[in-house]
Amino acid sequence: MEWEDIYEQSRKIANEALESLLEEREPACGEGAGQRIAKRLRDGGYLAARAEQRKRFCGKEAFQTLLCREKKHRRRRIAAWVGTAACVTVACGMAGWWIQRQETALSPAPAPSATVCKIETRAILIKGDGKQVVLGKKPLQTTEGNATTVAIDSTGVAYISRENPHADTAVTNVLLVPRGGMYSLTLCDGTRVWVNADSRLEYPVAFSGRQRTVRLSGEAYFDVAPNGKSPFVVKTGRGDITVTGTEFNVKCYADEHDIATTLVEGRVSFAGKGQEQHPQPLRPGEQAVWEESSCRTTVQRVNVRHYIGWKNNKLSFQEESLEDIMRTLSRWFNTGVVFENEELKALVFSGNMEKFSDLTPLLRLFELSSDARFEVKEGTVYIRKKK
Repeated sequence: MEWEDIYEQSRKIANEALESLLEEREPACGEGAGQRIAKRLRDGGYLAARAEQRKRFCGKEAFQTLLCREKKHRRRRIAAWVGTAACVTVACGMAGWWIQRQETALSPAPAPSATVCKIETRAILIKGDGKQVVLGKKPLQTTEGNATTVAIDSTGVAYISRENPHADTAVTNVLLVPRGGMYSLTLCDGTRVWVNADSRLEYPVAFSGRQRTVRLSGEAYFDVAPNGKSPFVVKTGRGDITVTGTEFNVKCYADEHDIATTLVEGRVSFAGKGQEQHPQPLRPGEQAVWEESSCRTTVQRVNVRHYIGWKNNKLSFQEESLEDIMRTLSRWFNTGVVFENEELKALVFSGNMEKFSDLTPLLRLFELSSDARFEVKEGTVYIRKKK
């Protein structure tokens, strides 16, 4: 989100918060300190001048200041105004700047005893002969089969057919992306695939025949090269997706029991397990979810940004439970999660923000507007209720 958007939204939310405070606490006559502050926050020129002094808003610094200096009772009131934890990113940016002017400081929350791994560009490539190649940002080049060059650099893996494009159709490669990793590859037909953490993609080195088939376990985003004569098929353990040229996201983790297909552009058809004879067509902006418990597929319109943000290194949650969010974060940051209070799993959060360099700032946002308390110890996040 750009600074101009943060500034405008923060100003509006700060106005509403201060107006609510004034209705409860300011006397009927005379201009109190709160009213003077409200006038200043409504003054675009004043705020612009302060913004210039601060150069550029930094969300992480604002929240760290908020946690360190805010009074306990005021923190509870502001948390109530801004609602769910991830959404406080915008509102508390301005609130944090104002509160840091207060003289009374609050002791900072205890720092985690150990940090978790950062997200990295890494994967393992299993070649047709069974040899494994550890992939990172280091460039290298190898061959596969008789007619394919495999180029590896900081952007991912690319398969380039040199002569006979059908010579390596029987050769299969597997890309394994571990927890805490991400990787991308370009298949021999030009299709680009972004593979998320804790995922496995199996594919032929070269395509031939009536369809182009890959197998996925986990999550991946596909930008399929158009070919009306050879549909692109993504097979999973819970259903198949068929396309001719489009962009879509598939999420099918073994521990989630459902499969979700989100269409960004073009057209796809989705057939859940046992529904192969009745595929469900999707239009851009629609998502199909097949539920293992009922063996039924439901289609709904969604904000696709919430489901493909991971490809662009963004954290995006839309009214998701803390249990689901932590399951996702545990894959991204390769960390364990322990809920010491089962009730906390049902807490709901929404938000959209850049991925931080580590998990700590995000956990502190969650702490700010909920009863949950987070502690990272030896690579595991412990979640307990505040006392």
